[in-house]
Amino acid sequence: MAVLRIALDGMGGELGPAEMVAGAVAAVREYGHHVTILGDREQLQAAINGYSDANLSAAAAHRSASCSSDSLIDIVHTSQVVGMEESPLEALRRKKDSSVLVAFKLLKKGEVD
Repeated sequence: MAVLRIALDGMGGELGPAEMVAGAVAAVREYGHHVTILGDREQLQAAINGYSDANLSAAAAHRSASCSSDSLIDIVHTSQVVGMEESPLEALRRKKDSSVLVAFKLLKKGEVD
């Protein structure tokens, strides 16, 4: 199976960033995929720090947006969140630093699959 470079909206879950990080950690542990989590860096890093894998925390703390061969989990900070009640189209027009729009930019640049 090919290793995927996954972009994940870390702020998009109903149960908060901790659940999204749990999914990212599972993808890394079970399948060896690289995961780029987009959202509030402080909240995402706190959730990652809860795992005993030192390399997961270190990778997230020190990597940039692009996934390299030694990166397990990257965090890309985004300052805006699209709420459940918002129109997706309007949110994409107004919120240029939302995790959804930034993820599409990473996809366009070939940094995630």
